[in-house]
Amino acid sequence: MGLDNDDPTAEQAANLVRGFPGVQIVMLDRQPTVSQIHNRLADRATGDFIQVFTDDYEMVEPNWVETTRRALEALPCGLGVSYPTDAMYPNFSTLPIVSRKTREMAGYYLPRWFPFLCGDTWWNEVGVMSGMILPSGATCKLSQETGHIHNFRNVKLWSTMFDKLRPMREQLAIEMIRAAFGDTEQGDYMVASLPERSGMLAELHAPCMTEEFFHKWDNYGNGFPHPHYAAIEAKAQSFMERI
Repeated sequence: MGLDNDDPTAEQAANLVRGFPGVQIVMLDRQPTVSQIHNRLADRATGDFIQVFTDDYEMVEPNWVETTRRALEALPCGLGVSYPTDAMYPNFSTLPIVSRKTREMAGYYLPRWFPFLCGDTWWNEVGVMSGMILPSGATCKLSQETGHIHNFRNVKLWSTMFDKLRPMREQLAIEMIRAAFGDTEQGDYMVASLPERSGMLAELHAPCMTEEFFHKWDNYGNGFPHPHYAAIEAKAQSFMERI
């Protein structure tokens, strides 16, 4: 459980879970992006699978861990992505679960470049491209207290950057396919048909590339951007100019 050490309620939150079996409490300097928080926590995790879990969601079933474990055992060679079912976003990897082997192959848990959004969609696309994605059988839902709180900025930049980086996800998916199936007929077929799946994903992302979408989500919410946000955005702008 990661907590910002400058949050005045951090100690109170820690006391709520202190003593729970298997829970590590990690006090962190406030990270520039949400993804970097999860990456720091993933570095401390000891299990074979890592799941994003945020404070605006909750799991529905008491036995969700056992249900999820059975699904994870079905992933080929311990590679791939799983996710709990979210009624708001069906057939999508809300709170993606990624194997440690997959994370090591990627070199990251969540893509650190995005200050918000994109982490779940990133792994959803990798899972679909590779054919290694399974619903866990468990269910999640938005928390009544904190769900749907967003503080987005310059969504056009981040959505465009996500779109431009699709070749990175394609390459990772190919590596996963070859690691699981080798140079077999099945592996060859999965690689040869990957462009079709990638094209489908690009079409699904297309509504997130419209001016209407950008206008809807820009500056949605009433929070303040991270102190480092301007520098993160400038770095992303520079990167986009070079590709």
